[in-house]
Amino acid sequence: MLDRLRLKIENGGAIKLTDAKAVFEEAAGHAVCDKLVYRALQEHGWEWHGSWKPPESSIPKRVLEGS
Repeated sequence: MLDRLRLKIENGGAIKLTDAKAVFEEAAGHAVCDKLVYRALQEHGWEWHGSWKPPESSIPKRVLEGS
């Protein structure tokens, strides 16, 4: 799921909680609460800055380079 979220991020951007939640719900096959998504992202090093950003080390180099 987290890899799918990383692919949605372009040029070092971020992802909204609603977008992350949709990916989690699709994978689970049912609705999930916001808190579950928040905790899962936080546990994997993602940071909240008005939207979610993954740890820089997990962003593909092609995205960081802008290609």
